[in-house]
Amino acid sequence: MVNVDAFVGAMTKHWQGFDNTPSSALQAVWRQAAETFNGQIAAFDTPDHDHWKVLQPPTGTGKTLGLAVYCSMLPDGPEAVGVLVITRLIAQADDLVGTINKLAGRQIANPHHSKNRLTSEELISTQVLVITHKAGLMAFDRSYRGQHDSLEFLNEWKNGPRRLTVIDEALDVVDHHMVTADNAAAVEGSIPREIARKHPEAMGGLRQMRDVFDQLADVQDTQTGQEADRDGSRIVRDNDVDLPTELDLSELRRELRGVSWDRLLLKRDSGRDRRQQADRIDDILKSVQMMWERWRYYSRVGKLDTLNSAEVAVPPGIHGPVLLDATASQNLVWRLFDGKVKVVAPPAGARSYANVRLHITTKTSGLGKRKMIANGNARCGRLMANLAETLGPDRKVFVCCHRDVEPHLKGIDHPFEEFSVGHYGAVDGLNDWAEFDTAVVFGLPYRSAVWAINVYMALRGLQDDEWMENGNEIRQELIRGQIVVSVVQAINRVRCRRVIDGQGNCAPTDVFILLPKGVVGEALLKGLMEEMPGLKICDWDFDADGGEKRPLKRTKYADALRSFMKTRLPGETAATTIREELGIPQRTWKRMVGALKNETSDFYRECAEIGVTLKQTGRGRGSRTFLVKA
Repeated sequence: MVNVDAFVGAMTKHWQGFDNTPSSALQAVWRQAAETFNGQIAAFDTPDHDHWKVLQPPTGTGKTLGLAVYCSMLPDGPEAVGVLVITRLIAQADDLVGTINKLAGRQIANPHHSKNRLTSEELISTQVLVITHKAGLMAFDRSYRGQHDSLEFLNEWKNGPRRLTVIDEALDVVDHHMVTADNAAAVEGSIPREIARKHPEAMGGLRQMRDVFDQLADVQDTQTGQEADRDGSRIVRDNDVDLPTELDLSELRRELRGVSWDRLLLKRDSGRDRRQQADRIDDILKSVQMMWERWRYYSRVGKLDTLNSAEVAVPPGIHGPVLLDATASQNLVWRLFDGKVKVVAPPAGARSYANVRLHITTKTSGLGKRKMIANGNARCGRLMANLAETLGPDRKVFVCCHRDVEPHLKGIDHPFEEFSVGHYGAVDGLNDWAEFDTAVVFGLPYRSAVWAINVYMALRGLQDDEWMENGNEIRQELIRGQIVVSVVQAINRVRCRRVIDGQGNCAPTDVFILLPKGVVGEALLKGLMEEMPGLKICDWDFDADGGEKRPLKRTKYADALRSFMKTRLPGETAATTIREELGIPQRTWKRMVGALKNETSDFYRECAEIGVTLKQTGRGRGSRTFLVKA
């Protein structure tokens, strides 16, 4: 274990070395972290060791630095203990390892991920092993299945089991499974005949899945009276439909891993396509397996009939877990663990957001993904015109939005010193915008009702049909909590994340956000103010659907096109679709096509880097132009 007073002293010295001002509140946060880590190590082989501890160090208080300093101060020799750290991204894992080894003055840490796979001997000899969230979830899954390279395998160290596991940033603790009538039928039809013949029982189970959907659709039609109005969710019990008593798809899944899907389905050689198709098919088959093994429920999602199930992704064998989650108090998921998880209250006063002005408008409705994408072009134009009028040219502006809205923003000229766009799911934990003085939250990341049902039942068990009909409030609370978590993460990508004085303040920052009217908007604002104490609330005179101002010019079509193609699935996208979506003028499009034909142009090279090339067929009036994504 690490001496707590020495750890706080080391953190204070490092903090001052970054020209930051320490405070007693900050030191209390650091002390709490060290005491919790030590406590989990000391509790090894006791019942308390199995309980999760969730720490909530506020953003900007040195959470990841503290983890590196603690690991670097671990004793060696007979008193040494092994540690497993799970962080979000490969780059973050590599950075953390570099910091730990630099501070320790010797190599005690190693990363283990797809770009740096350790041998069994290297894993066992590494005192501090750092893996990614994705690798951790895969190891969790293998632990459940009793397979090699499981969590138990990663937890082995030369001095015995690793006594401490630290998860830096919240990870998805629930594994979601969905099967649609269409994807189940598509997988069944794509399996090569010679493989299908080897696995008659598995293929019979897939055919039976198709029959199950027909039975469920018939029952739902009978209840609603007309097919077009099918909706809602309900539990599907074993006696509701004809389910096989046993179904094991593991051998079929294993053999399908060796199929050249790129050649079979796409008629081309591509290692990336082969892996993507193999992963997609394996995910569907894994979900089919789950429908037989666990509870399941039917839900109508858009126009799709779906079966859904879920399971806790974290196995019981994880050792001494401590999770670092600055927004844990907003995340109802931790409370649903029912005593398994202890969320530790952070020391007060470490952070103040008194220098942050939160500009709010409630004039726009439809802030979820569907409406934001459908109205993206017009709404983005109005947003940029408003920001250009509201802010000065010396500002550095970061906008967080939905992924498919991003290309519209990137195509518009701006008057600012710097302007950057990121999307939900790809900004958490990043420091790319740490010097930006303005954050704009443009649209809200609503989760689906299916997501909320899955989370609740994975943690609390199968519910009855009455809960499915009347449990909407708990589901909405889960969804609202996740919105707050995502929005706080987005806001704290800019400079308000960094403490600049002993009172925990940040540099002056402006944040603009669109919130819905009524109870939902009030609940979201309440959550934001709890997570960011001291916020100054201001009115923002903006309606994304009205109040026309002269729009800014759209000339950054190359940036918009690259961003748009990044969101596309592999395959062809017609030029007409691209031009209509991004509003590219005919003359500009001709210049872009010319650049895509010129292998020496910057535009050709930039598109090639994301796997995009030009394809043209026919001549004259019958000619057609596509962009092809590999």
